[in-house]
Amino acid sequence: MGRLIQFETLRAAYEEQLRDRALMYFPWDEMEEVKKKQVFPLVRYWSRVKQNIVLEAVYRLVYDAYVWGMRSAKTARSLRMREFQDTPWERIYARNFTDEGYDLVKSCLSQFAVEHWLDERSLTDVYLLGEGLVIHWFCQGVEEECKRSGKYIKRE
Repeated sequence: MGRLIQFETLRAAYEEQLRDRALMYFPWDEMEEVKKKQVFPLVRYWSRVKQNIVLEAVYRLVYDAYVWGMRSAKTARSLRMREFQDTPWERIYARNFTDEGYDLVKSCLSQFAVEHWLDERSLTDVYLLGEGLVIHWFCQGVEEECKRSGKYIKRE
């Protein structure tokens, strides 16, 4: 007789493999530029504790966006095939993934409770930074997974 396959077990194994691949392929050296050019100008006058919390949140957010991009690569690729193959990943993101991206930013920043100790303007700045980073790193994850799977469509 046939063997019962536990879907949740397969899903968990897939997620673990995906996160392992993301750790291996993630361009960690680019994060130094993100810190210097995007995060530190925003937090330079804050206390060291607040700077570290925001920096940790940014690292988590960027990595999660990258993994999400890898996970969504198949969907993004099929959406791109329906349009034009030279459609930028950012446009695919804007048309199909924006709401989920906003939810990712909101979820990640709430895990670090930044809304409790930042004023409204600073909180808005951090959210805007997060949204921009999610777009970029989601697209990086999509592109990396497309390359890895051998179904790469050149990004313009």
